[in-house]
Amino acid sequence: MKSSIYIPSDVIEEILYFIQSELTNKNDYLSNESSTLFNCLLVNRQWCKLVIPLLWRQPFLYVRKGNPKLITTFLTFLNDKNRRILLSNGITLSSLLKPDCRIRHQNFYFYKVHKSQYRSNFNYASFLKHLHYDYMLSSIEAWCSYSNQSVGNAISLITNFLLKLFVDNNVKLISLFVWPNHIHWTHYSSNRYMELVEPEVSGLLLELKHLHIETHSKYPSVGFFSKLSRIVNVKELYLRTQLLGHMGFPNDLENEMAHNISSLINSQTNLISFTLSNSVRYTSDFIKSLSPNIHHIQNISLNETKIAEIDLWIILSNCINLQKLEIIKCAGLNVESIIPFISANWATLKTIIIEDNQPTDVNNELEQWANKIRIYLFIFKPHNFAVSSQVSEAVTSPLFAGSQLVKYCLANVIVYEQIFTGIKAYYSILSNC
Repeated sequence: MKSSIYIPSDVIEEILYFIQSELTNKNDYLSNESSTLFNCLLVNRQWCKLVIPLLWRQPFLYVRKGNPKLITTFLTFLNDKNRRILLSNGITLSSLLKPDCRIRHQNFYFYKVHKSQYRSNFNYASFLKHLHYDYMLSSIEAWCSYSNQSVGNAISLITNFLLKLFVDNNVKLISLFVWPNHIHWTHYSSNRYMELVEPEVSGLLLELKHLHIETHSKYPSVGFFSKLSRIVNVKELYLRTQLLGHMGFPNDLENEMAHNISSLINSQTNLISFTLSNSVRYTSDFIKSLSPNIHHIQNISLNETKIAEIDLWIILSNCINLQKLEIIKCAGLNVESIIPFISANWATLKTIIIEDNQPTDVNNELEQWANKIRIYLFIFKPHNFAVSSQVSEAVTSPLFAGSQLVKYCLANVIVYEQIFTGIKAYYSILSNC
């Protein structure tokens, strides 16, 4: 009988990380293809030990609609003291435990769990690295409904205990996702986000590197942004401010929220990557808040955003170490405002994506900019325009192997043809060298 082939654990880990990254990049984690990782659990004990921590690094990623079983699993790790507190607030854990495990506490029955009875061999809470906070709240709501619990303050209590459980297990989050507009709420309170920035659990965020926040109506609250800015110092910030400035809230609530968001951006002194999406009224304020980072920020992405003010482009032109720039489906561009930007010296710029912006009358200026830097920047792909075989041959030539890469997604085909004519001439010169 042939013996099984031994594969080193570090090799298996590389395979698993690749599988997970591919699923995440393709957004397949919500489809049946996500079962790939779960199937890996069944290979053997070695694979199981490596897959479990990987899956539980971001357990709520896969449960957008909520999963009460995840909450059940985490609650089995609560200590007796916290169980009594839940019990005194009318929250029972009987659905997790056998009836013969109950003891009387005051006027309630308290269900006691022995370590060997329901605990897993894995400490799931300690594996957490990426927290999809709203999906966790949705799972807590689902747990309350599944367990026939009276919601009341149950969601707040359980949220607080789970966060403390993560702290007790020395969890240091790498990524935090706050997405209130991804969830259909049955019971909603803006205070739920405040629990995430309370002093006793703020240690979860001290080493945070990636922060993704979307605003929805007046959530998260103004106070949340204020407290968060004093805790985190991330390298990557994704901000989506849908309809902020157009909701008509009283007492300057939107202005105050925008101010606190600007303070959050301004406080991130290690910022390398910044994405702003769906910003209309406060775009200039948010971009100005990047000032402490203009000398070391490398990636900026503006999506479906109004960027009309000239001051905004001046700030962008001062980002001297910028390597990647995306301006996609934005509005308000005009020739005068972009002049400081296209006049700057972009020594480190490698990738530019300009696509579907309005209005299109800035194409002539973009053409001049392209002609200025075309000595070392190659690849052209206008929106809805097929790239010819000549272009494909040119950009894949060994002559361009060391070139930096720029993608021009220009809607104006005439501009594309003019740029390509210049590149063909340059390609001919290189071929004869």
